[in-house]
Parts: sequence; C-alpha cells; structure tokens
Amino acid sequence: MDEPQVCAACGQPAAFAQDELPLCPACLQAMIDRPLPRWLYVTAAIIGLIVLLALLKFPASLGAEIAFERGKRAEAARNYPLAEQQYAIVVKRFPSSTLALARLGIASYRAGDIVMTIDCYDKLRGRESSDKVIIEFNAMMSELEQKLEQQQVHGGQEL
Repeated sequence: MDEPQVCAACGQPAAFAQDELPLCPACLQAMIDRPLPRWLYVTAAIIGLIVLLALLKFPASLGAEIAFERGKRAEAARNYPLAEQQYAIVVKRFPSSTLALARLGIASYRAGDIVMTIDCYDKLRGRESSDKVIIEFNAMMSELEQKLEQQQVHGGQEL
C-alpha cells in the first residue's frame, strides 16, 4: 500500500503529489506567490537599456552603410566628387575606420581635392592593415608625391 506523502517544505500531509515534489496546500500557494528574484529584474533592465541604445544608434549606422555603398557605386562610375561626398559621410560617423578613410582619400585624390587626400593620409599614417585598399592608397600617394616633385619648381615658385 502507498504510504501517505508528506510536504517536502514543511512536513505536513501532502495534498498534491504531482511530479517529484509533494506539497501541502499552504506550501503550494506560497510557491505560486513567490516573487521573481531581484537579479532577474536587474538583468532584464540592463538588457532593455542595451537594446534601446542599439536602436538609437542603428539609424546613423544604417545611413553610413548606405553612404558607403553609394560611394562605391559612384567610384565605379568614375563620379569621384560624389564618391568623395558619400565617403565623407561615412568618415563623419566612423572616424577611425581605416577602410572609410582610405576610400575617402582615394576618391578625394581622383576628384582633385589634394587637401582632403593629405588629411586622410595623415590620419592613416602608421596604421597596420592587410587590406588591399591600403595598398591602393599607398600607390596613389606615391603617384601624388611624384607629381608634386615634378611640379615643385615652376617659374621659381614652389607649388
């Protein structure tokens, strides 16, 4: 015959013996009314804050990604002033992006904006990267240096 089960929490006769934990009515109600732990509320609040911050930054990041793609298309179409403008939007949002700075420098050089090209060069100087865009940027800077050396003395004045 079955032995009467006792409550796992208080030792009183168990009225409910579902699964593996027999409980009396009072302990069952106490278990049902038990509040969630405080750490759970804190964790949910932190995760909610992180999601909110991510959502606030998303539009600007998306805008920069769209500008980068427009810059690549403009560069492929040889519309370098437009490419320079679009890459400048990307660099404004992500000022430490090696790829964006290099693309801006290359587009600026091809658009004839030497000041922006040299500014990008100054920002990229000393950075380590294996990207082929850096190789392209360095080749373009070598070409610029050769042009400047050839035109350095013109009519007794430096250019």
